Amino acid sequence: RGSHTALIASSAATSDLTGRFCSPNTVQWTYDTWAVSHTLTQALTDTGARRWFIIASSTALGKSLVADTTASVVKLGGTVVGTGYMPVNSADYSSVLLEAAAANADVVAFATAGGDTAALIKQSAEFSMHNSGRQFATLLATTNDVKAAGLDAAQGLLLVQPFYADMDAPSRAWAAQFAARDHGHMPTAFHAGMYSSVKAYLDAVAATGSTDGAGVIRYMKHEHIHDEVFGDVVVRPDGRATHAMYLFRVKPPAQSKGPDDLLERVGTLTGEQAFRPLHQGGCRLDQMR
Repeated sequence: RGSHTALIASSAATSDLTGRFCSPNTVQWTYDTWAVSHTLTQALTDTGARRWFIIASSTALGKSLVADTTASVVKLGGTVVGTGYMPVNSADYSSVLLEAAAANADVVAFATAGGDTAALIKQSAEFSMHNSGRQFATLLATTNDVKAAGLDAAQGLLLVQPFYADMDAPSRAWAAQFAARDHGHMPTAFHAGMYSSVKAYLDAVAATGSTDGAGVIRYMKHEHIHDEVFGDVVVRPDGRATHAMYLFRVKPPAQSKGPDDLLERVGTLTGEQAFRPLHQGGCRLDQMR
C-alpha cells in the first residue's frame, strides 16, 4: 500500500530528493545543491570567470555541492583547477587556502556550512586573499554566517539565497513580524522556506479537507501558490518547488546602515532558470510519463 504521509523538505540540500529518489508524496522547498551551484556558476561565468577552486567539507553535503558545481562549471566551458576537502569544525584552514591561492583560480568557492563557512571567510581575509583579484563565493551561507564572520572579512563575498530579510518591502514586512516573535532575531532563508512550505501545505489541507499526503501534494502540484515570502511558487511533478533565486554580494561596512543591512542584490534567476530542468533529474514518477 502506498504511504499517506507527506514529506515537505524545507532545508534538505540534496538534489537527488527530486531526482532519482523522488516520491509522489515529497515536495522540496527553498533550495538544493543543483540550484545554488547553477545560479552561482552561471552568474560568474557571465563575468568571465573560468577557473574555479572549491573548498568543501568532507561530508555527503560537501561532495554533493562539489559534484553539482563541477558539472555546471564544465558545462559552461570552465575548469575546476582544484578541490580541497576539510573535516567539519576544522580550526585551521591555512593549508587548503594556500593551495587555493597557488591554483591561480578566478573563483574560490566554499562548499561548506555554518561555522565552517564563517571560519573560512575570516581566515581567507586574514590571508589577504580578498585583495588578490579573485572572486570569493559561498554555496551554502546564510545571513547568520555573514554576521558571524563580520562585514570586514565578508565584504565582496557572493552568495545565493531564495530570500533576504531586507531585500524589498514584502520581505521586510514579513521579517519584522518574524523578529517580533523571535526576540528581535531576523529570519534567514531557511526560516522563510519553512514558513512558505508549511503555509502552502496547510492551505492545501484546508482546500482539500484532507490530510492524506498523496492527495494534498497532488493538489499542491496543480494549484497556483503565492505568498509574501517567496512570491510565486510552482510545485513540479517531481516534487521540486520552483521559485526565484537571488545572487547577493556582501556589503562593505561603510555601506551598511545597520546590523541587518548586509547584502546587495546583484542578480535574479526565475524558478525555471534556477532549478534543474524536469527531464534532467532522473525522476520516474508515473505522472511525468
